[in-house]
Amino acid sequence: MIGGNRFGRSALNPQPLPPRLRFLRALTRVIVARVEMLHDLAGGKDGEERGIIIVSGYVQRVTDELCPDTFRPRWPFPGPPPWWWFATKLSGLELVVLAAEFEQAGQETYSDDLRRVFDTGRARFAEVGMGRL
Repeated sequence: MIGGNRFGRSALNPQPLPPRLRFLRALTRVIVARVEMLHDLAGGKDGEERGIIIVSGYVQRVTDELCPDTFRPRWPFPGPPPWWWFATKLSGLELVVLAAEFEQAGQETYSDDLRRVFDTGRARFAEVGMGRL
């Protein structure tokens, strides 16, 4: 016991570790919101083709950044990054969670073209995730 505390070392830092899956679900929701906003700003109904090209390129860039074995989140704060809790490679389960979030976004979207874009992202995350399981 450290200093008479029954919790020992946990009393020195009582904050829980950040839950990775919740963080990744929140990240996916931000990506989906940004994709929908980009689609609306890039043309909506008048410039549908241009909007879909921009949005599909954005989703492709996101999947390419998150799927490789060398994924490393950018640490925006001063000091050493906490690599001890955020690994340099997303696990198969985490990628499958991202795929499920993209699937849900595809079901909830208003546009068939956006649904296809989300389905493309879901397929990429699911393929790489299932390969790592």
